[in-house]
Amino acid sequence: MRAYILAFVFGVGLLQQQAELPDLLWAWLLVPGAVGAFLLWRCRAAIFSITAKILLALIFLGAGFFWAAAFAQWRLADALPHEWEGRDIQLAGVVAELPQANENGLRFAFDVEQVLTEGAIVPKRISLAWYNERHKHAENSGSVLPRINAGERWQITVRLKRPHGSVNPHGFDFE
Repeated sequence: MRAYILAFVFGVGLLQQQAELPDLLWAWLLVPGAVGAFLLWRCRAAIFSITAKILLALIFLGAGFFWAAAFAQWRLADALPHEWEGRDIQLAGVVAELPQANENGLRFAFDVEQVLTEGAIVPKRISLAWYNERHKHAENSGSVLPRINAGERWQITVRLKRPHGSVNPHGFDFE
């Protein structure tokens, strides 16, 4: 059983080495292999039993590979399309976590309930930053950040961008 678990983990690791995600239709090739492994396992001859175990390990390797591929495709499907990057989008939703404040502004997670801009596609959960304009314009001393609390519903206009670095994914981005 440990060999099968290791084969599954190796399959997940194998996907991480691929340049692009495979088509999930290839996963259907695992079904005849699993049926073949089951039939070989039912045979009493020792050679068939060993072959069945090897085939079953390969099935687990493929299952790990395609499980990771399906999870990756599911996660990437909930991404901001390139054509909506940097454009104003009106959203309605809920502040999902406690906002984190620093001298530059606020950062908080926002669960999108409704996209009010027609045709816009937005991920279900986004990380928003509300920058304090005071540090940009010294003459605008009346610019104060609103009080944002977790669980509040907001209707706001946002200008989103796709993540482009993984060094500090939840920090303020001044690149």
